[in-house]
Amino acid sequence: MRKLLHFFTLIIFSISGISSQIWAQTNEYPEAVYVAGTNNAWNAAEAETLSMTQSGIYEGLVTFNAEENGRGRFELSTMKADWDAGFNEHRIGSDAGGNAYWFEETQKVPTVMGKNTGFSIDKPGTYHVVVDLKNNHVTLYPENVFVIGNLADRNWETTGNVPNWDTTTDRYRMSYEGNGTYYIENVIVKRSVKKEDKYFGYLSFTTKTGANFDEINNFPRYGAKELNTPLTSLVPIDVVKAGGDANAWEVEGGQVKLSLDLNQMKVSASILSGIEESKANADAIVIGTEGFIEVVGDAENVEVYTIAGALVSTGQKSVECASGIYVVNVDGNVTKVVVR
Repeated sequence: MRKLLHFFTLIIFSISGISSQIWAQTNEYPEAVYVAGTNNAWNAAEAETLSMTQSGIYEGLVTFNAEENGRGRFELSTMKADWDAGFNEHRIGSDAGGNAYWFEETQKVPTVMGKNTGFSIDKPGTYHVVVDLKNNHVTLYPENVFVIGNLADRNWETTGNVPNWDTTTDRYRMSYEGNGTYYIENVIVKRSVKKEDKYFGYLSFTTKTGANFDEINNFPRYGAKELNTPLTSLVPIDVVKAGGDANAWEVEGGQVKLSLDLNQMKVSASILSGIEESKANADAIVIGTEGFIEVVGDAENVEVYTIAGALVSTGQKSVECASGIYVVNVDGNVTKVVVR
């Protein structure tokens, strides 16, 4: 009888606590997770909703305001209600001994069901809040991530170039894909350094834009473990969070797709096109994109030919053409490109 009572006691304890262990075994996760704190003036009845994006994982974009001490704070619950009408009873707390767990962007903070400790944010602002009830942690990811470096203009403007390491532009803002991952297509890396028969540029990531590096370095940046680490096609590379200046990756000049995973702290690239001939103009990049040839940079005379030698276009820096291999003459320098 004692063993039977002990068995039922365990069942009742697990149900009343809605333990994450039971959820992990049954996949019966709550419909949503709710956030109350400096994001909504501590109104638990109107807590903001984190929606389930995949089994056991919840996220949403939340803006945390600063308290007098300069920090933001919040509490989590699986019930949207007044504090004493259900929010407190269904709390997801931090695994900390004090009143709140202080943590920073991308840090995975352990969570415990039924614990009333909250969370304190080092730098208030807008974050993608991700609560993982499978692995029992909460993480804040930056609202935005931007690519900076030796980059050309992604909109193919007449000027063709962006100042090297321009901290002011948001034209290379990455798209948020969920659970700490970001993605961007058509990053145009300018040729800055020649090594043997290839040209390379350099890039890293920032979470803010600003007038200069003094401004953006006040916020997290993401870069390579070691300066000028090669970023090659489809090979995931480690990412390091930097409190200030971030080490750059070395990338072959041309058109690149980038995927940044701040959950796993990895970056990968897909090199769509590079400069195939070493005779190309050092002030311009010739890119073969889907249905177009683009000449980015300073170029006075541009001629595009088929591989058989037929003239396709002259004097145009943006040329619509069918898929295939083309020869492009830029101010007397010849390069080959592939159009998809």
